Amino acid sequence: MTDIAFKVNEIVHLNRCKIPNEIRYLKSFGARTLAVAPDDPIREMLHAPWRDSGFMLAPLVLGYGMVYFRY
Repeated sequence: MTDIAFKVNEIVHLNRCKIPNEIRYLKSFGARTLAVAPDDPIREMLHAPWRDSGFMLAPLVLGYGMVYFRY
């Protein structure tokens, strides 16, 4: 979330973005398993233990949330 706030700040140049505590109307309703092949070069960019095993969990998210950065 902070990466998004910094990108918004680069565009609007206000130098004061306050990150919201929640994203309304966005729901997490589960997780799914992701697997990366042993020879996939993306594994080198992952942190341990995901780099070692190649298995990760990804959230299943539903909604159209709007994020407002207060100044």
